[in-house]
This record gives sequence, C-alpha cells and structure tokens, in this order.
Amino acid sequence: MIHFKPYQTLLIICLLISCTPTPEQDWSSDYLNIKGSLQWTDTNDQPQQHSFSWKQTGDTIKLVIPMYGGLAYQVIYANNEYASMSGLYNQTFQSLSELSGYFFGSPLPHPDIQFWILGQLPPDHQANNLTYQNNHIQSFSQAGLTITFSDFDYRFEPARPKHIQVTTTQGNLVIKVTEWSDI
Repeated sequence: MIHFKPYQTLLIICLLISCTPTPEQDWSSDYLNIKGSLQWTDTNDQPQQHSFSWKQTGDTIKLVIPMYGGLAYQVIYANNEYASMSGLYNQTFQSLSELSGYFFGSPLPHPDIQFWILGQLPPDHQANNLTYQNNHIQSFSQAGLTITFSDFDYRFEPARPKHIQVTTTQGNLVIKVTEWSDI
C-alpha cells in the first residue's frame, strides 16, 4: 500500500481537479492580457484577495485565479452566452453576471465589464453621474453600481486605469492591474 503525506495528497487532488476540460477558444487572434489582483468581501463577510490573469478576445474572457499559493487554479470562461468555472469549483452559469452575483453578491454586466477594464463605457451606453478628470472617465453610476477609475497608465491611448473599484449595495470589488499587454 502506498502512503502519501498530507501535502502530497492535497497536491494530487488539486492537480486532478484542475484538469477539468474547458471550452476551446482561439487565443491565437488579437487579445488583451492583464495581470493583477482582485479584492472583495464574499457573501459570508470574509475578505478575499487573489491574483489573476485575464485574457480577453472578442466577447470572451478567460480569468485564471491561482489558489492556495499556486497549488491549484480556478479558471473562468465567459462570453455573452455562458460562464463556466473549472478547477477547485466546477460550475456553469447562464452568464458572467450570474457568476459575479454568486461571488460578490451583486451581478456585474458581462458586456460592460469588458469595457470597464479599459476605463471605458460600452458603445451607446447611458451612465449617470459621469465625471471626467484629465480627459479620462473618473467615475460613473449605472443600475445600482458605481464604478471608479484611478491611477492611469499613460502608455496607452486612451490611458488605462490601474485601479478599478466597483461599489454595490453589497460591498466593493477592487481590481488592481499590475501588467497590461496587447498581443
């Protein structure tokens, strides 16, 4: 009989769980690659902070979140038609809005978040309380959410925010971007 130490057992379980199949996507075309961290308080009032890698092409987002010091990964795929998680938690949602509501307590609209990460409003979008600073959107409100941008990266035109805060009635989601790359 083979005996494993507890950490070896955990590592094996994490590797097996993270090998769950995910939808195929053509990442060879142009895409946006972002690295940073997410901070929020979950629905059990527990503070959460995780690093992330975000890839975006067209209307598809792939979000990779290392867990347990990189021993396991949570992978989220989302587009306009579905959202799925694989890794430690395997679950399918009808949309990224439903998935974000599950984690943050308030749904974030999928098409909009693809523009927010760039510090922009979606085309033909109506926002309330829209404020600008130095030709950048500083903040706006929509459907019970307040989105605030700060600490801009001026290497891009238009400049991109390194700090994005989404405030809801349930709390705050903070996205801190440490690295941008367009491929």
